[in-house]
Amino acid sequence: MEPPKTALHHWWPKGLSKYWRDEEDSVGCMKSDGSSFRTQNFRLGGIRNAHSHRYTEEWGASPWNQSLEGVFQTVDDNIPRIIREISLESEGQVENIDAGWTPFQASDWIKVNLAPFLTSLCMRSPRTRYLASRLGRELTGFERYSRTDLNVSLSNAIAGFKAYSQSLPGRGKFGILRAVNGEFIYGDGFYHNLEARGDVVSYPRMLIPLTPTVAVIFCLPSSYRTEPMFSEVFISKEDVDRLNGLVQVHSERFLFYRSISPKIHAAFSLGEYRTVTPQSNPAIRLMDSLLDLRVK
Repeated sequence: MEPPKTALHHWWPKGLSKYWRDEEDSVGCMKSDGSSFRTQNFRLGGIRNAHSHRYTEEWGASPWNQSLEGVFQTVDDNIPRIIREISLESEGQVENIDAGWTPFQASDWIKVNLAPFLTSLCMRSPRTRYLASRLGRELTGFERYSRTDLNVSLSNAIAGFKAYSQSLPGRGKFGILRAVNGEFIYGDGFYHNLEARGDVVSYPRMLIPLTPTVAVIFCLPSSYRTEPMFSEVFISKEDVDRLNGLVQVHSERFLFYRSISPKIHAAFSLGEYRTVTPQSNPAIRLMDSLLDLRVK
């Protein structure tokens, strides 16, 4: 086999990060030490050769040496259409922020294809990779960011992606969060309860910012009303800030933003992946309200 070229494999896909560019075609990056910079979107959110299995120095010496970058190609090819479809606002009055959830007309295509894409973002996230190989590091002592660490985390992440991609399409509840004021941020971690393994958790939940003005929540409880599958809500700057705080708590090193530099949360400044209690998690409250939605 020919060895793959050395590449920056993106956990924040270039096809998604381009929607975060400002008027000067750049994206902001805030680090946990308080420093920040702006650069081109495709330079952010990558790990060198993160999607390549390599067990020997000589590429052709083992059949296990392979690049798995193509595993995510199909979902990444869907990004433009996904963003286009969920960015369509309803005919409701935007200024009525307190109106609550409103059924959102979604196509059959996105009902099937949105969940696998969201799942891919969860599995590629550095937070998920960190957790996916943590047990191995503790039991065998291999170092974080070593080739063994990358191999283990990638194998588990791919297994998780395939399992959820087969299990979730056409199921669950989606909530489209539209920021009336303020901007969402993205990080090297965000809230979800998916695990990188070959089977799925019982009640998957996730909240993922897709653009500076649109975020998506997904939940699959034990029982729920099937319709409406998609709903939307317009949220205030205060709610945007609360959800951005959740991103900061779950991130370790990097936050990305379009034009509004985020105020550093105390948890993010620790430079560690943290979490919050269910009682203080604003995403769970949103999901509970979405599941309680009754169509008139």
